[in-house]
This record gives sequence, C-alpha cells and structure tokens, in this order.
Amino acid sequence: LNPCRAGMPLAKATLESIVLHLLHPDALSVRVAHHLLRAPRSSDAAFERSASMTRLLVGDELGDALELPWSLPGRRRARWALLVLRAYGALCGSTLFGGPLCWLHRSLMRAVQRAEGVETFVGRRPELQSASRCGGGGGSSSAS
Repeated sequence: LNPCRAGMPLAKATLESIVLHLLHPDALSVRVAHHLLRAPRSSDAAFERSASMTRLLVGDELGDALELPWSLPGRRRARWALLVLRAYGALCGSTLFGGPLCWLHRSLMRAVQRAEGVETFVGRRPELQSASRCGGGGGSSSAS
C-alpha cells in the first residue's frame, strides 16, 4: 500500500495520479466525493454541512468541479465552525486554560463513551502520563 516501498517511479506515478484527480476531477471523483460526504449520515442537511465545510477547505474552483452545493448560510456556518475550532486550539495551547480544557475534554469523552457502552478511557496508561502535555501549556495530548 505504501507507494514509496516499490521505488521512486511508482511513488512519482502515484503522486501524479493523485494530483491529476485533484486538479481535474472526473465523474468518478464527483461520485466518490459525494459518497464520502454522505457516508457519516444520510440526511440532506448533514450532506449540505459537510459539503460547505469541504468547499471552504478545498476552494470554490475544486468545489465546483466536484459539484458541491454552495450557499451563503452554509459558508457562514463553515467559517464559524473553523473559527471556533481555531479559538479552542489556541485556548488548549495556553498555559492558563490548557490543563482545565484537557481535563474537560477527557471527561466529556468518557461520558460519551459510557453512554454508548464503550469505555476505553477507564484510566490513563502510565507511559502516557509522563508524555502528556495536558496542563503543561504545550497543547492537547494524543491520549484524549
């Protein structure tokens, strides 16, 4: 699966194929994009939200080529969501708020998993305690 293992010619061909499909999507690319955006949920509203975010991230030219719907309210919601994520990331990286936000995030994840009957956050593994950057102001931990 790793094109680099088979040597430079295959890796280069794989990269060129990916770039070609990104820059010049065909009908299959459109079908795959729509399928992936509908995969998490089947509702049209969820597809519209996913399409708006995707269009914002990949640009309108590629969004048009992939036949993604465009709407001003959808664009505004997508921008607002990215702004909230950016602010949350900045707060998680701060010395003052990083530790409490990490604790809150971990607690909410545990609550969601308990509600779904899956508890993988029962306790922290000892090797992650020393590697965790939560509370140290360095950002969020991959263990959360």
